[in-house]
Amino acid sequence: MAKDVKCNVSTCAYNESHKCSANTITVSQCHCTNAKSESETECETFKLK
Repeated sequence: MAKDVKCNVSTCAYNESHKCSANTITVSQCHCTNAKSESETECETFKLK
């Protein structure tokens, strides 16, 4: 599991010096059935199984 979650969203209240300080994080698919690339998720580190 990642120890640090990087964040580039400057308007997010959980962004503290480009690190996410939220207790939990939700990553979702974007309007598709089975994500096959990072563009189909909200996760830039997506890796297809």
